[in-house]
Amino acid sequence: MDGRSSKWVNVDYTNRILEESTALPPSSSSSAIGPGSDSTFVSDRPDGFRATMSSSSSLSLSLTGEPVQSTIQVTVKEPIKQGEGMNAYISYKISTSTSRPQFAKSSFTVVRRYSDFIWIHGQLSALFPGIVVPPLPEKLLVGRFSPEFIEGRRRALQLFLQRCCVHPELQHSEHLTTFLEASEERLQAFRRDPRHAAPNAQRGVLFQWLDETVNTISSTLSVTSTINLPKTPADVEVESMMVYIEGLEPIMAGLHKHAHGLTKRAREIADGLFEFGVSFTLLGKSEENASLQEGLSHIGHCSDQLSTLAAEHAEREALHFEEPIFDYIRLVGAVKAALQKRHEVRCAYGSAVADLEAKEAVLAKLLKHARGGSVEEKVQLAENEVRTAEQTMEDARLADDIVTERVLREVERFRREKLVDFKHIILDYIQMQIEYSKKVEDEWQKVIPKLAAIQVENGGSPLASASPVSQVMTHGALRAEEEAAAARHGPMIQEDYIPSNGDLAESLSDLTLMANEGDVEDPFEHSPYGSRATGDSNPDVSL
Repeated sequence: MDGRSSKWVNVDYTNRILEESTALPPSSSSSAIGPGSDSTFVSDRPDGFRATMSSSSSLSLSLTGEPVQSTIQVTVKEPIKQGEGMNAYISYKISTSTSRPQFAKSSFTVVRRYSDFIWIHGQLSALFPGIVVPPLPEKLLVGRFSPEFIEGRRRALQLFLQRCCVHPELQHSEHLTTFLEASEERLQAFRRDPRHAAPNAQRGVLFQWLDETVNTISSTLSVTSTINLPKTPADVEVESMMVYIEGLEPIMAGLHKHAHGLTKRAREIADGLFEFGVSFTLLGKSEENASLQEGLSHIGHCSDQLSTLAAEHAEREALHFEEPIFDYIRLVGAVKAALQKRHEVRCAYGSAVADLEAKEAVLAKLLKHARGGSVEEKVQLAENEVRTAEQTMEDARLADDIVTERVLREVERFRREKLVDFKHIILDYIQMQIEYSKKVEDEWQKVIPKLAAIQVENGGSPLASASPVSQVMTHGALRAEEEAAAARHGPMIQEDYIPSNGDLAESLSDLTLMANEGDVEDPFEHSPYGSRATGDSNPDVSL
């Protein structure tokens, strides 16, 4: 295995970086970035939305051996429709500013279309099995040229490049560097190059065997993919991660569903407030009282302002809350793809082990019954097949170790960044609600002086001219004052005292005695409902 160390340069991260460092010209700085380091990235995302990335600095070693900080800033902007009819597509301008040594210039701009993004995503997925390659936005067959969809895709494509540029491994990919800085002609030539375009070349030297192993060995052997493979601690950890991701996906989908519902209702509230304001404005125009007309008009204007605030708030919720959650649904899918890739590599390793065992069994059988020259030729052929199977098994084992290590590292990185991102997402959401509530309160506060200034023309006493609604409100205010006084000084005796149950029974008994006396005035005589008709009374009912 020591003699083949250079064979794994395309897959082993440390060896690959060291090789790239030694291959740099003398005038360039050699990169010595470890797998745990990230790059400083400046994002132009709006405040409140934070891309999933680390903000730590990426260090490279200068010729003097001193660390040098490298930065990169990528923006996707100016989407433009190209072509007509079925051949129409949207192109995007990608501007990059960087101090990284692998780029020829410090600032450059290229034009790419969505299919170019699909190509670079596929290349990164093939070259780095086990890496959580940042997800791309979905395709859309209907409405793909609408302004809302184009702007949403632009943000998602920018986030994709931002994540790739700060990833500890993906940021050093030759394919990513070419994608960001090459002209259209250079990019197409790079894509046509068999070393980059062929499926086997895409996989790197180590993983050339992967498709062949899965397609040939698995088809010839009727064995389970992981036969004779003991479960390792890494297997247990990967299974635990798979359970975690499988459980996280429906939770994220449900969260996005409710977030979308909140955004939809916020837009409906904005429309309702606008119509509410129009109704108050029309009501004010129909009033003859000038002060009332002005007050109602102010309510209509306030509702119109609240409608604008609600619409802006709904868009902010969609951009800073709903969209990041939906992006995490895509990211969970990318994590599942990385885990699935590890499963495929593990299956290939199991198939290679089974193939080796089968060939060793054939060789042992031939050696046991070895007689004659023809048998010796078969033994020689079987020995060659065993050596080939051993080499394939060693390659598969090494690939399994590398991909497993990558997956464990990537899922842990995903968990760590998810914690940071959701902290910011929730805090931003709460801050949005607080700011929105304050703005709504300020708008209503502006209306109160206008309504208090409405002049009411009274023909007599204030209570006589008051409307029933005003009387109810006044009575409610007095009742509230009485309750407040009782709380301060204890219960107060009121003139309209209502007796307790015992006192009420005693009062009814006195009324009964008075009714038995002939000359006692009928207590119901002055009732607004008339005197009680004793003759027609119900004999079953008595006081």
